[in-house]
Amino acid sequence: KSSEEVQQVRKIYKEHYGKDLDSELKSELSGKDLNRAQALMKGDTVAATATALRQAMGGLGTDEKAIFSALDGTTAKEREQISKEYQKQTGRTLQSDLKSDLSKSDLDRANALMKGDKAKAAAAEIKQAMSGIGTDENAIMKTLESKNKDERQAIVDNYKKLYGKDLNASLSSELSGAELTQARALLKGDTAKASAAQLRNAMAGMGTDESAINSVLEGKSQEERAKISEAYRQTYGTDLKKALGGELSGNDLEKANSLLAKGKLSSVQELKFAMEGMGTDEAAVKRALEGKSKQEIAQIKVDYQKQTGRDLNADLGSELTGRDLFDTNQALKGKPTTLREGLDR
Repeated sequence: KSSEEVQQVRKIYKEHYGKDLDSELKSELSGKDLNRAQALMKGDTVAATATALRQAMGGLGTDEKAIFSALDGTTAKEREQISKEYQKQTGRTLQSDLKSDLSKSDLDRANALMKGDKAKAAAAEIKQAMSGIGTDENAIMKTLESKNKDERQAIVDNYKKLYGKDLNASLSSELSGAELTQARALLKGDTAKASAAQLRNAMAGMGTDESAINSVLEGKSQEERAKISEAYRQTYGTDLKKALGGELSGNDLEKANSLLAKGKLSSVQELKFAMEGMGTDEAAVKRALEGKSKQEIAQIKVDYQKQTGRDLNADLGSELTGRDLFDTNQALKGKPTTLREGLDR
């Protein structure tokens, strides 16, 4: 928050609760927590970040994620200021504390972030994901996703420099099956093959990960979905739609097939899937109705009746309660068309 935004927060907090926010923080927090909050209240992000780093390395254990989060995305000038502030607060250098608190790959990553070297930091992050007990496959995939050709090559080069090993060879020793195929495809920039492998992995082993299947297909363009289907056929020798049919049934299959065909669900489908089966997805219900006009709401009700044989209002009334039901009933009135209607709403 900027200084101006903090001032607004102070003002509105006082108006709502009749109490001074600075005094409240002082009565509720102490030590580093209070120091950090007070620095943020002054808009002093440098002091707040230095304190956050102290918190991450103080007490029992080390919060590596907090360290990386504090350093990631900072400019060279900011990192220099943070280092000076850290030494001012602790009497020690930030570099010496990082060295004493972090293990090899974590320290490599922190050092890279301190230099603003994102490729080296990514290489260290992948190494950390393959270190210790087990392998963090999700961390590997997340690190490699959305990288361009030059960035991927820089990661490979830095991995070799840091650890004396070829990244592809390391991935082969840690991963297998569809996960290895996905990682290799991401490293080559073949997003279609990576998505196909991710779908394969979601359908492999014990049970099927329906949410993973949906996340791969949702929001993809027609061209992207066609490439994923072709990559699946070439890699695994079977039709993707047929593979989905062998793993899914009922609403899960209908949802996956709709996403494969169109890349998105209709509002009626979102409502249907949100309310059928175990539990109710209140957030999905709200998304399906949010911002719709009166005419769109009327059509959704008609289409819902046709597809399910049930009344939408009745289903919503039986599935939702409290604020969720109130907000949904407001959405069912359709977007206000006049200023007066908006004010009344």
